[in-house]
Amino acid sequence: MYAGDVTPHAAYEALTADPDAVLIDVRTRPELVYVGIPDLSGIGKRVVVVEWTTYPH
Repeated sequence: MYAGDVTPHAAYEALTADPDAVLIDVRTRPELVYVGIPDLSGIGKRVVVVEWTTYPH
């Protein structure tokens, strides 16, 4: 269920404020390769990558 957009600032605030907060990245693999994956090592977390769709061949 889509709950609305979250700004990068709001996402970072939630990740740092709540120890149980998780960032789930649902971009396609080509998007991840082109743009990269967020680095959360500074706050002791990592991104969970769940590709929402398969990129067409």
